[in-house]
Amino acid sequence: MTTLEKTTAYCYQNLQDPSLHFRLIEMHPGKFDDDIKLSIYHESLVPSRKPQRSSVDLSSLRKTLPPDCNRIYFYYENDQGDWASQWTHPHSAFDLSPYQISQQRNSTAFEALSYTWGTSTESRTALVVPRFSDPQSEPVKTISIGVNLECALRYLRLPDRVRTLWVDAVCINQNNISERDEQVKRMATIYKEAARVVVWLGPESESSTLAIKTLAFLGQQIVMTMDKWTFTAPGATEIDWCYNRTPLPYDKKTWRAINSLLQRSWFSRVWIVQEIQLAKDAILRCGHDEIAWVEFRRAILALWGKSSLDPAISRRRLGFIEKLVNPVTSTSTIYHILHRTDDRGCSNKRDRVYGVMGLFSETFRARIQPQYFLGVGEVYRDFVCSHIQHVKRLELLRDCQLEGRAVDAPSWVPDFSVSKSTVKSADWQFASGYSACEVSFADERRMVVAGVYCGEVGISREIPNYRSQRCQCITIQDSVKAIREITEWIKLRTSADSISWHAFARTITGNYLKDRFPENTVEPLQQWESYLEASSIFRGNFLLPRRIFLALLLGRGIILTTQDELILGPPGTKKGDQIVCFLGCDSPVVLRSIPGSENFCVVGECFALTLKDNQAFLGPLPSLWVVQFFSNSPDRTGLYRYYNTETSELTDEDPRLKRISESGLELLESERKLDDPVTSRKFRDTSTRTIFKSDPRITTGTLSKRGVNIQWFSLI
Repeated sequence: MTTLEKTTAYCYQNLQDPSLHFRLIEMHPGKFDDDIKLSIYHESLVPSRKPQRSSVDLSSLRKTLPPDCNRIYFYYENDQGDWASQWTHPHSAFDLSPYQISQQRNSTAFEALSYTWGTSTESRTALVVPRFSDPQSEPVKTISIGVNLECALRYLRLPDRVRTLWVDAVCINQNNISERDEQVKRMATIYKEAARVVVWLGPESESSTLAIKTLAFLGQQIVMTMDKWTFTAPGATEIDWCYNRTPLPYDKKTWRAINSLLQRSWFSRVWIVQEIQLAKDAILRCGHDEIAWVEFRRAILALWGKSSLDPAISRRRLGFIEKLVNPVTSTSTIYHILHRTDDRGCSNKRDRVYGVMGLFSETFRARIQPQYFLGVGEVYRDFVCSHIQHVKRLELLRDCQLEGRAVDAPSWVPDFSVSKSTVKSADWQFASGYSACEVSFADERRMVVAGVYCGEVGISREIPNYRSQRCQCITIQDSVKAIREITEWIKLRTSADSISWHAFARTITGNYLKDRFPENTVEPLQQWESYLEASSIFRGNFLLPRRIFLALLLGRGIILTTQDELILGPPGTKKGDQIVCFLGCDSPVVLRSIPGSENFCVVGECFALTLKDNQAFLGPLPSLWVVQFFSNSPDRTGLYRYYNTETSELTDEDPRLKRISESGLELLESERKLDDPVTSRKFRDTSTRTIFKSDPRITTGTLSKRGVNIQWFSLI
C-alpha cells in the first residue's frame, strides 16, 4: 500500500480545448477498505448523431414511447374478450423494425456519477496513479475529495476491473474558472452521452433495502405513457395496482421506509434535475442496493396518483419528487423547466440558472454564457433579459416578489435564490391573451414596459403561510383560521352588495373550476359556494383538490381595490399600490411607485377575476361567451378557446376581435416547441408567410386605435 507521506498533490493539466475535451477517471479495482486509486486522463467528446426514426405513421399503431425506454407497449382485447398487454405485437408476423428508434452510442464509454457534494468542509484523500505506466516507476499523487464522494467511490468500485467514470468534482478543475465556465456548457452533452448515469443516494440504512425492494416491485407492475395513463405491465402479478383507486397493501414499516428514502438529500439538489433528465439509462444506488430509474419513476407516479395514501408518507414530499420524475419533453417550456429547480439546494446561487441549462434548447442556451465571476444578481438579470428577448413574454415577471429578496437585482428580476412567500402561482388568467410583450431596456436596472393601469389597492388582509421558513411559528391551523376569518369578513361585504359571492368563490379558488376547465377533474362553482356558505372550507382532513386551493392562498393578501373589486395579491401589498396588466404577461401585477420619481418596483403578481381573459385590453367578453382551457401536458401548458354557453359553439375566434381570416392571418396547429412561450398560439400572415408566436392583432399600435389607454411603466 502506498504511504501518503511519500506523495505530492495532483496538479491538473489544462485541457487542450475545453469546448471539445473533458476528463475521465479510471477507478482501479480493490477491496472496500483499500486506498482509492484513480487515473485521470483527457478525452474528446463529440455528440452522437440524433436517433433516426422511421417515417412510418406511428399513430396507426397507437403506440406509447416513454422517454425512459424505447419499447413499444401493446394493450388490446384478446380473443377471449379480456384485456391483455405485452411488449411484442399480438400478431407475431408483424414487422416492428420500421417503428424502432436506433440507439446511437458514443465511442467513449463511461458512466456519469450524480451525487451530492455535501456541506461538510471535511475532506478525504484519493491516490492518482499513472494510467498505463508502472506505478512503481512514476510518482503517485494525491487529490482531495469530499466525504460523500469517497463513500460513493468505495461502494461503486469493482473488485476485479477498472470502472470508467465522469465525476464533476474531480473531472473539472474547480480552481480554473474559465475551464469551469466552459465545462458547465458541456454538462448536457456529458450526461446525454454517458452509457449510464449512476445516482448515489448514500450508504444503506436500516430501512433503505426494504424501500428499494418495495419501489422496484411496484414499478415492475405498471407501465405509464407520456400523458400519465397507467396500465398493467406485461407479466405483472398485481394486475390492479395500476388503478388509482386500488390501495397498496403496505404496513406502517414499509410506508415509513419509503418516506425515509425519499428524504435523502440527493432528491433536493438543483443539478440532479438535468443529470437525470438527460440520462439515456440510469440506476439509483443506496449502499449495495440499486433500482432502475425507469422502475423508480413508475413507482413514484403510481404513488402520486393514488387517491389515498398512508399518512406515514409525506404527500408534499412525494409531490416534490413527482415533479422530478416527470419527463422534460420537446413540448416543455423554458419557464417550466426552470421551475423544476424550485426549493432545491445548490452551493452556488448562480446554479439556480446554470444548473438546468442542459435542458434548454440549443438556441436559448446560446444566449446564456456561464460566467461565475459575475454577481448573482447580474446572472439572474442577464437570464431574465435573455428570456424576454427569446420568447417575447414577461413570464418570469410573475415570479417576482418584493418581500424577502436577498440579491442585488432590479425588482423585475426574480430572486431565484430564495423560496417565494407564496406557494403556488396564480396560473391560467390569460390576462393579456396571446400578445407579445413590448419592452425596452433603458439601462442595466431599468426596464420600460407597455401596459394598462387597472386600479389601486384599498384594503389588504394577508393569509400567513405556515410552509414559509420565515414564519416557523405559524401552523396550518393559523393559516386556515385566517382564511375563515376573511370569509366571514367578505360575507359582510356581500350582504351589503359591494362584492359578488360568485366573484369571491371564483377568486378564492383561482377560478380553477369546472366551467373553465371542462376536461379536468375539478369541482363546479356551485360546490365551492356551498362550502363557503356553510363555513366548511378546509375543515378536517380535506381532500387533495382543496389542498391545491390552500396552496394558492398561502402567503397572499385578500385585497379590496378602491373600486371594491376583490383580488388575490402578493405578500407585502400596501394601500396605494397600483394594479397593472402588461402585454405579454399572463397575470396582472402589483406595482409600487418610487417616491420622487416616475419609476415603479414590482411587488408581485396577483389574481383578478375582472382582468382575466384579456379584459384590460379588449374589454369584457360578450354575454354568453366564456373562455375555457384545454391541456394534456404534464407542464400544464395548453390552449384557451372561446365557448358560447347558449349555442355550445367552441372556437378559436375571440368574439371581440376581427376574425382571423379577415385579418389576413391563419392559425397554425403546429406542435409546441422548447422555445415557445407558455401562453402561445402560432399565426401566419397569408401574404408574407411570416409566422408569429403571438397574436398580431394585439399590439400597442392596434390597441391604441381601439382607444385603449396604453401607458409605459418604468420598472427598476
